[in-house]
Amino acid sequence: MSSLPTPLPPYKWTLLTAGNANVVYKSDETDLLLRLRRNRNAPSTAEVDEYLTGTIRPAIGPFLFHYTVVNLPLGFLESLPEAENLDLGEPLGLLMENLGPKPNETNVLKSHAVKINYSDNWESYTVELKPKWLLQSPTAPKDSINCRTCALQLKREKPRICPLKLFNEDEQTSLQALEDVFPGTQKQFEPLAKFFSNSELFAEIRHMQHGDELGILGYANYVQVPPQFVTAMTMRDVSLFVHVQGDSVNGKIVDADLKSVSEKRDYWASLETDLIEGGWYEKPGTNCLLRN
Repeated sequence: MSSLPTPLPPYKWTLLTAGNANVVYKSDETDLLLRLRRNRNAPSTAEVDEYLTGTIRPAIGPFLFHYTVVNLPLGFLESLPEAENLDLGEPLGLLMENLGPKPNETNVLKSHAVKINYSDNWESYTVELKPKWLLQSPTAPKDSINCRTCALQLKREKPRICPLKLFNEDEQTSLQALEDVFPGTQKQFEPLAKFFSNSELFAEIRHMQHGDELGILGYANYVQVPPQFVTAMTMRDVSLFVHVQGDSVNGKIVDADLKSVSEKRDYWASLETDLIEGGWYEKPGTNCLLRN
């Protein structure tokens, strides 16, 4: 535990969103959000805190979302909306900053798994997306024309911006990737493209993803996968919020939880096998950087 848990303020909470592992609540009495554990097989809140403070924060520092571990009062979980979806045995929660759009950002663009809330005249905007795989899969075929993310989106018929383009070290490549999906926004997205190309955050994400040297199929005979692989998988599934106001850009990472290898290992291996045997790495139909 990074520090002793603090008491949860006595606010009235309503459901904001529910994922596979966690449920998030909001309150009109605070700008903070309350994240609670849903899946009993997922790491506990204490384990999540230990992983974030011991592994993730030392690597990405100020780019990790701010949170406080809080004690949950007896009977509190049962009193919440959607209580049946919660792990009622979990004694802790995370009180976290709200990285969502600002009140004046009432306009919305959404495409290719990118959501943008923006104010009138684009005075400010908030971008939400998952960076995904910033490096190719270690087990991808040598003649691949699709990166791991593009291969999967082709298989699932759910288009994404190629992350090798979006987070490219060349600003123009990043800017063009945004312009291709959101035409007519080049001027507005110049600060965002500069951040995607130059921020040390994405260099560190690449470094952490590079800790997976063999790929999930390469660890088939391992009783336990190394911790570097688990961290690589975590960093392939984080969410990113970026707030832009003028030339000021502030980005934060969330959903950087420790992955449950016992639950995910077979799924990861099966998915990679499907991508390879189905020829998805070599099929045309994407706008992947590797095709150029």
